[in-house]
Amino acid sequence: MHEDFYDVADEQDVIDFIRNYLPTELKEKFTDDDLLYLLDLISEYYSEHEAETDEEDENYLVPDEKEMIKFILRESKKDEMGPYLSEDIYFVILGEMEYANSLYEQEGE
Repeated sequence: MHEDFYDVADEQDVIDFIRNYLPTELKEKFTDDDLLYLLDLISEYYSEHEAETDEEDENYLVPDEKEMIKFILRESKKDEMGPYLSEDIYFVILGEMEYANSLYEQEGE
């Protein structure tokens, strides 16, 4: 489901949103290519792992953030990307989730 969540036109919007969401000390740590790569891994995680659902909304994804971080660190090491720190990846995941939430909120208006 999440794999095709963002199309090419949205990618720069997502990257900009996440960059603005990141704490000041992390804003320059990630290049656009890094963030795009991490978004791809987040999407891959969603497509490969069964997400839990919220009782109120069957379609609401509740990721296991610790497992997602482990997955991203493992895959990025295999791909010889990074190195990334787990606490930095956590903020990227939060930024992506906030962006997704903002899209859902816009749909509800």
